[in-house]
Amino acid sequence: MSPVSFHPPGLRFRAALLRGIRAWTTSENCLLCGERTGVWIRLCPSCRSGLESAGPGAGCPRCSGPLPCGDCDRFLGPLSGVIAPFRYRGSGGRLVRRGKLSGDYGCLSFLAGAMRRSLRARDLGSGGAPRPRLLVPVPLAGSKRRRRGFNQAEEIARFLGRRGGYGVARSALRRVRATVPQGRLAPEEREENLKGAIRPGWDAWRGACLGREILLVDDVCTSGATLRACARVLLEEAGARKVFGVCACSAKAGDTVSGEIPLQLLE
Repeated sequence: MSPVSFHPPGLRFRAALLRGIRAWTTSENCLLCGERTGVWIRLCPSCRSGLESAGPGAGCPRCSGPLPCGDCDRFLGPLSGVIAPFRYRGSGGRLVRRGKLSGDYGCLSFLAGAMRRSLRARDLGSGGAPRPRLLVPVPLAGSKRRRRGFNQAEEIARFLGRRGGYGVARSALRRVRATVPQGRLAPEEREENLKGAIRPGWDAWRGACLGREILLVDDVCTSGATLRACARVLLEEAGARKVFGVCACSAKAGDTVSGEIPLQLLE
């Protein structure tokens, strides 16, 4: 069995979690606008129509960026691929913001379900059955985790692990210092910003990642710098065999529209 690390959630997130559980099991309303939909129907037709796919046919099959795509090799670096079900603009970004800023359990669970379906579609599309993999969440700086009360990437990984039957190594990576929010920096500055900030964690030292295919989980992928930095540590220091990025939304082209919260405010 894959090792699983446990971090007690903060009081703020535990309260949000309980509210989310009640909402998820009893609500007949849309997660985003509150319109009555019926039990188990998570988005109303209007909000569902605002979801923009980043999957095969709508996005690049290697990096989930918008088509046409000509910079996969530069964007991916050490990653074997990036998989995301949605674009950040529209309802995808609204789900991420509610999950990240409000600790909305229902939104995080909805996103994890979409990510699981994307992974399964990718496996079946390549002619293979789902393979045993290990989920590793992108780590959050300690100060930011204490302020927010939880790490949204870790919570998405927990939902995804339960639904997809994957092991979760919550402490495979750790942030050893705070960094400038990536959204405030130019793309060429982001790699430098992360140098030395991400290190192997307890699960990596225990050998959890050795020879494994890793699914590196985050909520949004923008420039890819954070995913690449994490992947290098997993491959070079934790002994991983392959690393794929798995995110709820792709914002590779800076997907924001008028009226939405800019990505840099969410980091």
